[in-house]
This record gives sequence, structure tokens and C-alpha cells, in this order.
Amino acid sequence: MNVIISFVGKVQDYAGEKSTNLQLDGTADVGALFQELTRQKPELKDITRFLFVSVNEVMAPRHLLLRHGDKVALFFRMGGG
Repeated sequence: MNVIISFVGKVQDYAGEKSTNLQLDGTADVGALFQELTRQKPELKDITRFLFVSVNEVMAPRHLLLRHGDKVALFFRMGGG
């Protein structure tokens, strides 16, 4: 299955790009996506525990099963005051 990943804000600095397509084998959840993504982009490994995830513009837990064509956004928590 193919998913589209957007790196939002400062996550782009770690990823080195704004977005990418990621090919995943068989059934995969958000956790499996992180495993494959950090295999391809080791510079993301140290920040994955701090990242929030949305799938198709809805906040998603790491156990959510992905589907072909899903749009995944990875971002740090937004701060403000």
C-alpha cells in the first residue's frame, strides 16, 4: 500500500523534505509506518516519540490501521499562550 506523508513545521528539518510517498507491505498501522520511515530516514528516529500524527486530517493513535492512499501528517505539538 502507498501512503502520502507530510512533514509539518520543524519536522521538515529532520526529514529533509516537505512530503514523501511511502510504500508499506500488507496491513500496516501507524506504528509500522514509523518503523519503515525511520529505517529510510534514521534522522527521524530520535523525534518519533514526540510526534503527533493525523491520518486524513484526523488525529490518529499509533495502532490505527492505514489504508492505501491515506494522507498522514507528522508534526510536533503546537504551543501557544
